[in-house]
Amino acid sequence: MICVSIAEQNFDKCKSIVSECSLAEIRLDKCKFSTEQIHDLFSSASAQLVATYRQEGADKEERKSVLLAAIKSGAAFVDIDTANDAAFISHIADATKANKAKLIVSYHNFHSTPEIYELRTIIERCFSRGADIAKIACQANTTADSARLLSLYDNDLAREGKLLVLGMGEHGKITRLAAPLLGAPFMYASLETGSETAPGQFDATLLRKLLDYFK
Repeated sequence: MICVSIAEQNFDKCKSIVSECSLAEIRLDKCKFSTEQIHDLFSSASAQLVATYRQEGADKEERKSVLLAAIKSGAAFVDIDTANDAAFISHIADATKANKAKLIVSYHNFHSTPEIYELRTIIERCFSRGADIAKIACQANTTADSARLLSLYDNDLAREGKLLVLGMGEHGKITRLAAPLLGAPFMYASLETGSETAPGQFDATLLRKLLDYFK
């Protein structure tokens, strides 16, 4: 399944985009919607929505308030970074369980891909913090980095759809094609070329065509 990652700041346009998706990530750190708009968006969407609010430069209480508003309004998934403190993650985890949402605990490395033993330790950490899905996103500087990331799919977690691993950047593009075929529950894509929210994203139309071809 393809998850369209949306950072559109115009609320009406964002709602229009969501109406055409079956699964979409709302980058609430970039959209900056009000509580009322968040409720409107997440409660009325027919699509499954992923609520994401990255913490760079953001107040912790603001992030918590925004994510809780999305959870209570019907978010299907909530993505929080493993770099958050344990109390923050626990609070969000409890809210997802209470509202029957799934928690994605994610790790991002925008510079490099760690060694395999470190990646496995990070995955264990994600699940120890209450993750339903562990997400690993690393800058792939070589094809070897991409191969190392894809090797993480060779386990029961991947076969159960609980692991989402991808490489960022040009060398990481192959992981965005292979991951859905290896067990990733979905893969992120931009709505169109030029609206990417991460380096190396395909646009949704192209990714769908490529996945259909390889399947």
